[in-house]
Amino acid sequence: MVAGDNRNGFVNKPVVLIVDDDKTNILALEGLLSHIEDVELVTAFNGDEAVRQLYDREFALIILDVCMPEMSGFDVAADLRENGLNQETPFLFVTAYSTDEKSVMNGYELGAADYITKPYNSEILLSKVRFFIDLYEKRKALEESERKLRESEDRLRTAMETVNDGLWDWNLKTGDLYFSPRYYTMLGYNEYEFSPSVESLKSLVHPDDVVKVEHKVETVLVKGGSYSVEMRMRHRNGEWRWILSRGQATEFDGQGNPVRVVGTHVDITELKNVEMELRKSEASLAMAQRIANMGSWERNLSTGEVLWSDQVYRMFGYSPGEVEPTLEFLKSLVIPEDRNMIDLVLQKARQGEKKFQVEYHVTRRDGAVRHILSVGSIEHAPEIPDGCLHGVLHDITERKEAEAHLIEQQEILDAILSGIKAAFLIVDPITMEILDANEQAETLLGLKKNEAISRNCPDLLNMDFCRPVYSDEKSCFFRGDSFLNREVTLHVQGGAIVPVSLSRIELMKGGESCIALIMFDITEKKGLERQLAFAQKLEAVGQLASGIAHEINTPIQYIGGNLSFMESSFEKIKGLLEKAESVEHELSKLPELSEALSEFRSALEDVNSEFLIEEVPMAIKDSLEGVEQVASIVFAMKRFSHPDIEEKKAVDINESVENVVTVARNEWKYASDLDMHLSEELPLVQCYPGEINQAILNVLVNAAHANNAKMQSTGRKGQIDISTGMDGDNIVISISDSGVGIKEKDFDKVFDPFFTTKEVGKGTGQGLSITYSIIEKHGGRIDFESEAGKGTTFRLIIPADVPDK
Repeated sequence: MVAGDNRNGFVNKPVVLIVDDDKTNILALEGLLSHIEDVELVTAFNGDEAVRQLYDREFALIILDVCMPEMSGFDVAADLRENGLNQETPFLFVTAYSTDEKSVMNGYELGAADYITKPYNSEILLSKVRFFIDLYEKRKALEESERKLRESEDRLRTAMETVNDGLWDWNLKTGDLYFSPRYYTMLGYNEYEFSPSVESLKSLVHPDDVVKVEHKVETVLVKGGSYSVEMRMRHRNGEWRWILSRGQATEFDGQGNPVRVVGTHVDITELKNVEMELRKSEASLAMAQRIANMGSWERNLSTGEVLWSDQVYRMFGYSPGEVEPTLEFLKSLVIPEDRNMIDLVLQKARQGEKKFQVEYHVTRRDGAVRHILSVGSIEHAPEIPDGCLHGVLHDITERKEAEAHLIEQQEILDAILSGIKAAFLIVDPITMEILDANEQAETLLGLKKNEAISRNCPDLLNMDFCRPVYSDEKSCFFRGDSFLNREVTLHVQGGAIVPVSLSRIELMKGGESCIALIMFDITEKKGLERQLAFAQKLEAVGQLASGIAHEINTPIQYIGGNLSFMESSFEKIKGLLEKAESVEHELSKLPELSEALSEFRSALEDVNSEFLIEEVPMAIKDSLEGVEQVASIVFAMKRFSHPDIEEKKAVDINESVENVVTVARNEWKYASDLDMHLSEELPLVQCYPGEINQAILNVLVNAAHANNAKMQSTGRKGQIDISTGMDGDNIVISISDSGVGIKEKDFDKVFDPFFTTKEVGKGTGQGLSITYSIIEKHGGRIDFESEAGKGTTFRLIIPADVPDK
């Protein structure tokens, strides 16, 4: 069926309006007309409702009941015609009452297509309805054809007015030749400036094109058909214009010979110029592709057709056109393990992805394997429903080899930097922002790479610069000249202080100037330097102590010997004094010796013999004890500062503890009471005695300082307890104090170099760090327990069988 137009737009199928005040009649008609396919039925139960329906849409047929209250079927028909509604729509009167001749005539006068009385023959009514429906469809089809014809004529008229073609019509019988106005203006002429003849036309054609044009035209004149030829024609201004001439024989005589030829001339000069530029561009592109070893391709996904540029053939080792460029042939060139990449491209195209990029390897004709980069996109057009893939192939073998070499070199460099534990940062010299960092820098700074990137480098590093001290801002340190191996201390995340050796190098990154900061953690080096300095100092002190001991030993021997002599001699003098008293008693019996006796008694009184007898032995005893104490201190100092620190030897740990307590007495005696609980079951330990002494001394001095700090506020001495014992195969030296203790937040920093909780000038922050290194060197460990305000206990744990390190 053909649909028609209504007031509101296009109608899909014919519509029949049934008007009757009796619902039973309407249902009967709907049932009857339901046998007609693709027809819409609309009902109205009175005249007013029918008129409203007629205002809203177009109907193919109206079936009207005559007798209806208020507004009869005649009134509806009259209103329909009077107001011009559905003028082309036929209507049928159907009635059971108005069957007289006058009513029938009145119905026909109102324009009824038929007047049917009830009871009616259903088949006849159905046949009439079908007839009017068919008539409606044919009328709408005719209207549609007329509309399309008018549109076609309008388009042709518009095209003739706007087309850039020159039209010509050649009557071969009369020789008359007609040129359209555009034909003249195309070449810069007016219609009156030359006559429309074959000779005038031929005079304007370029001499080199005349033979070609005559041959084409002659073919049509002899055989009929059509021709198309490109030629150059002279413009009025002297320029040569490119013209596309088309012609076709349209009329023939009784023998089939052409008698009329019509055609067009189109100025294609601009198109030819574009083609020339395009050819130049294509030539340049081909040259560029050959130089860059890059080729272009396309594949029609609807037809499967594949096109390659010349360079694609060459990339695969073939001459252009030597092989057919098919998908199967390309797959045969791709190595087996990469062929899925070709399927991946097609899969992405089917899934609607607009762009793609894949890499694969191909085997050239000469057997060489090349690395290919394929980049492309998909485009859709009406003439290619499934789309067309366009792309370029780029031979990146050399680039990949260079990249692999660079990666290898980078891996070597990274391995070297990692092996020597070199941390580096790349810094923007203008903004001081960190641009890049390696894994060693992450470890050193305690930050992930992404956390360090874009941070301000001076703020992040927070460096204290070693001497010479610079008065300029820290940023000047980063903006100055390059330098190597400058030692600084670095405050890293968590508050730890790390000594580093820093070098500054200027380099280029991405075409921009930047700074490379290379840092080495020299904590171990500084520890070794401290230990070496301590060893040297200890050796000097040991040598000095040895010399002092030697120098003091002789006078001490003299003093000790003389005191012993005096002690033994005084016993004799004591006996003499006691004898003198008995002599004085005997002399008192002899009067003649009274004068001598008086002098003797005076001498005894001056000597005060009783005092001497009582005090001189005690003074001699104290002197002997003092000499012995001096000798023991010199011996302890000599043992503590033993010069042979680089040699392992069997050491009595208890003796080491006693020596350290003796030597450090001046450190602890003023603020602490010290008790020792030394196990008698300790074995001798093969170790470095000087280092063990230093470790014990460092912890003891820390304990003394902690007690002294607490005594400043309490006024009371603290307590130091030192004990030794065995824990399995380990010897444990425990040193406890009752001092200020360590805050829990500082537990992780206790053994860090340069960390100290003491006031400025009281500590270097290196004692416990050195102790940690010494105990670790002996294969042991050090741990501690502490409570702020109550005290600290350090435990030095050393294997009884110390391994060589």
